[in-house]
Amino acid sequence: YETLLRAMSMLREDYQITNVVLICAGRGNQSLIEKYKRLQVRANLDNRVFWLGDRTDSRAVLAACDIVTLASSEGDGFPNVVGEALALEKPVVVTDVGDCLENFGSSAIVVEPNNPDAIARAWNQIIGNPSGARALGKQGRRLILNKYSVAKNVSNTEKALLDLCWTDN
Repeated sequence: YETLLRAMSMLREDYQITNVVLICAGRGNQSLIEKYKRLQVRANLDNRVFWLGDRTDSRAVLAACDIVTLASSEGDGFPNVVGEALALEKPVVVTDVGDCLENFGSSAIVVEPNNPDAIARAWNQIIGNPSGARALGKQGRRLILNKYSVAKNVSNTEKALLDLCWTDN
């Protein structure tokens, strides 16, 4: 969250984009969230960041977003929130951790982890190019449908199981 808050601050200061909000959804360590809320106030983002906590309506939250960002600093293999956002045709910014580049690199803007400037640049790129943002979102949906749909997963699982059954052992 600290990286996201710093990126928000940079977006406002470096790119003069002030009409954005950051929505943070999900449960987390309360003492860390309190720390981030203090950072939010110090960065003059007190009315620009909303901490939603744990949600049961994640689809509605994602649908309300113009950009979805996963700013992990380590080890996400296949973060569901990214797949869900891509399925909803949202432009996505994701950090290059775990398998994120391999899984989403063609359909998301991938930036180095712990780099708020890279995230702010990616957000600025998306905000400044609405048609490019729509195209990126459509590309993301195609990726999910072609590579990660239920039908594709069933087919891949069936093939893997059949390959195990028909080996020459």
